[in-house]
Amino acid sequence: MEKTKLEDLKERIKKKFELTGFPTEEQTSLALQKAGWSVIRNVRYLDKDERTHKEIDITAIKDFKRKEFYFKLILVIECKKQENLPWVFFQGTSKIEDPMTINLVCRSTVLDSTFKYLEKRFKEHYYFGRDGYTFSISPYSIFDEKIPGKDERKGTGEFPIGFAINQTIDNLSETYSRELDLVEKATPTIILIYPIIVLNGDLVSYSASGELKIEEHLSYLANLTSKEALSVAGKLWRFKPIVIDFVTLSYLENFLRLLEEKGVIY
Repeated sequence: MEKTKLEDLKERIKKKFELTGFPTEEQTSLALQKAGWSVIRNVRYLDKDERTHKEIDITAIKDFKRKEFYFKLILVIECKKQENLPWVFFQGTSKIEDPMTINLVCRSTVLDSTFKYLEKRFKEHYYFGRDGYTFSISPYSIFDEKIPGKDERKGTGEFPIGFAINQTIDNLSETYSRELDLVEKATPTIILIYPIIVLNGDLVSYSASGELKIEEHLSYLANLTSKEALSVAGKLWRFKPIVIDFVTLSYLENFLRLLEEKGVIY
């Protein structure tokens, strides 16, 4: 191939590459590895209801021991890029004060003691008292921007936030079912799972009082349907709202430190 054609090809590839979410995945993976997490990229699984294959962008794992308990933290991460328009969330009056907003899977033999300990220690957890965001607004409708065509958008068009939330809930359900099978047999007796959306772009909140704030991290409360109910231990199912952490790429390293300092209950 001639040098000029090669340079032209390189430039075309670069432009297309930068439009994808892959660079965001790469930077997220590097931040996780730097913080000592084991990283698995592009985990494929079969959605039995939709009969289609889906993918989790990143799964990150770290093992811990507290007192007599062995457990692990699992981060289920979706990476999104939207640099031209901010993602906007409405700040209502909800506060996160329910220990069951923590996603956990545990052995049936330690279920009672785990929940008692969870309730006792929850006030030290970083969720406690945080604002619970329950509504998001399409950035396209706010700024009257043209919505990318269906073939172009691949889930990042009119409702990119809602699409990301649905993806994350699907991925969380798959992780729950997989870990529930393992927890009865493997070394960890308790598994804490954090669904996270890493945004390469601007995150903004708007309150009823009219205050607009640029955010680095906010916690979104997502309700579950009966189809999405998560099995915690054996035949115990949970229908409580789950928390999805929205974190900007630039804040990710700080968020990972926060998780290790206050996200580990034990």
